[in-house]
Amino acid sequence: MIIFAKPCSCILLLLLAGCGAFVPTPQPTPTLVPEEQDQSWLTDQPCQAPCWYGLEPGVSTMQQVVDTVSELSFIRLEDVYKSEIDVWSYYVNSSIPGSGLGYGCANPPNDPCVAFSFIDDQLHSIILTPNFSITLGEVIEQIGPPDLFAYARPNAEGKDCDLQVFWGERQLELRIRHVDRRLIGRGVCQAIREANGRVPSDLEIDWVFIIPQEDSDAISGSRAEDFGPWIGLIGGD
Repeated sequence: MIIFAKPCSCILLLLLAGCGAFVPTPQPTPTLVPEEQDQSWLTDQPCQAPCWYGLEPGVSTMQQVVDTVSELSFIRLEDVYKSEIDVWSYYVNSSIPGSGLGYGCANPPNDPCVAFSFIDDQLHSIILTPNFSITLGEVIEQIGPPDLFAYARPNAEGKDCDLQVFWGERQLELRIRHVDRRLIGRGVCQAIREANGRVPSDLEIDWVFIIPQEDSDAISGSRAEDFGPWIGLIGGD
């Protein structure tokens, strides 16, 4: 796979390839006008996921993606990167040769914003990196409870915790990498286990995936073995 010098391309395209070895770096929250934020996956405007501004995994072509992105005000069009990648598929439980296309945000100008993976010129998945702060609890208030979730420590000896939260009808998967920078105390994964599978509501969303129908069906059909039924939030219903 080609690796670019620009960080937004590297992170987004590697995530599309199924690699999760990244730690989000805390940044000051920028002041953004509504036109600089993509909240479509929360508001269902202009369409509900798995639709994204008229694009849909498993349906749209690369040219349709390029044409659509050119009209979006929150995208920095000159900050565009393309790479040959191995695209992860839950359906085949393996990687498939494909390509990735990534764009930066208009504001903050150096942040990753959206990336797309393609197999044979067909859109496979969309990954969004929110440029605004939003927690898991706030997402659930907006779109309702998820169907499934998974969590694991990326390092068995640390307290960091990776979470994946999944909505089947929306073909939507949220990913959270909680980095525990405390020297003492319990980590988030431990807190979830002690709460019998309930998840803290204040965890901030790092990445939003919109995946193809066949991958969504594979997760719902338990072919993705790490996922289990959603229990709820700590302190919630």
